[in-house]
Amino acid sequence: MKLEFILSQRVSDVYNSLFHYTSWDGLKGILENNTLWATNIRYLNDDSEYYLIKELLVAQLKPEIERELRQKAQDNAKIKRSINEAGGLKFTVERLTDVFVRSMYEASGTEFYVSSFCKEPNNQYETTNGLLSQWRGYGKTVGFAIELDTSEMESLFLKESESFEYTHALISDVIYSHEKRKFRTELKSQIDSIIKFQIDTLLHLFERQNKPDEEQAWSAFHYCATRYKHRGFHEENEVRIVMAPNLLSSEDTEAAKDRGQTVKQEKPIKDRLKENGVPTPHIELFGKDFGCLPIKRIIVGPGRNKMQAADTLKKRVRGKNIEISVSDIPFV
Repeated sequence: MKLEFILSQRVSDVYNSLFHYTSWDGLKGILENNTLWATNIRYLNDDSEYYLIKELLVAQLKPEIERELRQKAQDNAKIKRSINEAGGLKFTVERLTDVFVRSMYEASGTEFYVSSFCKEPNNQYETTNGLLSQWRGYGKTVGFAIELDTSEMESLFLKESESFEYTHALISDVIYSHEKRKFRTELKSQIDSIIKFQIDTLLHLFERQNKPDEEQAWSAFHYCATRYKHRGFHEENEVRIVMAPNLLSSEDTEAAKDRGQTVKQEKPIKDRLKENGVPTPHIELFGKDFGCLPIKRIIVGPGRNKMQAADTLKKRVRGKNIEISVSDIPFV
């Protein structure tokens, strides 16, 4: 398993703090259990999650596959005949590209779990009082913004990744769909790995060369698909932890042990009910064995009862080195 950080650097090189917005019930659970929940990617508030990058991958692959097929058709009469019998070069490229990308999604599944944070704001007012776009999500209730130390969160992320069976683990900021330059620069090496894998697969099909190594391509695909998000959510300025639990059967576990491999503890997947009654799969990150979450401050969000909420919260965290502040945004 390859653990990924933003670019080749740590998130803490860019942001000193991360902010996690939650409700009173969510905050109570975080403080009592020292856990953060990560929700299955299919159940987030953006129904284009994970699949949004599909069209971009297809667009990147098409010219590369067409170039490779055209060259092979010129050099090999058998390949040229096969392409013509299949409907011609354009049709073959369309079909192969669709099959390649679809097969990556089908083989990967959707067992990715996401815990979301907001980046550190770039102005002091929002750093002090939180983001109105986030407070609006709590309607008439009082919300809370937990400020966490980024460097210590990375340490917890690594410990979590090393303690349980995961096939994919990522901590990074999100790339929004209108950030074209960021997409080209920060995802270039991953896109290149996917293209190389698909071209090598194509050559294996036509020329029976050695089967291409899949590990790097799958890592690159997961990295791109779970980091790319629709531009409509850009106000969230999201940094996320993405984890993919490795669900081993008892046969897999025994076989690994027979090979002398170390099998880590499996991460339990739990369900909670949304307001609409739909069971929502999630996993719990960290826990009491990990030490305290690196909470520096909790901002009590705007609302008619914010001062009472602040008083209650101060009693709950008494004796802990956590600052409590109240947002002065006049939103009710």
